[in-house]
Amino acid sequence: MIQVMHQHIIVKGISLDDLGKSLEAIENLNLAIKYNHFA
Repeated sequence: MIQVMHQHIIVKGISLDDLGKSLEAIENLNLAIKYNHFA
């Protein structure tokens, strides 16, 4: 079942790792903007 889900995600063109990295990058960017705004 996990393998089927994994294949399904890859077919859609995005992997869970890529999604996690994207969310982390967005979060880091938001933090940077906040700190620059208040600096």
